[in-house]
Amino acid sequence: MQFPDDATLIARGKYSTLGKERRKQLVRVQQTSANLLGLCQQAMHGVQAEQADTKAISAMQTHVDSLKDAGDRIVDLGMDMAELKHHAWPE
Repeated sequence: MQFPDDATLIARGKYSTLGKERRKQLVRVQQTSANLLGLCQQAMHGVQAEQADTKAISAMQTHVDSLKDAGDRIVDLGMDMAELKHHAWPE
């Protein structure tokens, strides 16, 4: 088996590394979304009991900020991967 040239192999390595980070961010989104859902339910329960849970509401903002950050990173990683793809697999 003959390997592609070094530039192609390097591009494939970079593409793979970006893909791994993208998958990590997708897991982050899944976990954060699940946590946010739990906090929403907790806050709603408190509101219905006329005892607003300010800690849950505050934590919800932290999770929303984390989702925004992860979403931005996923978009950026996707753009970087798209740029590398034609170098990594020129055929």
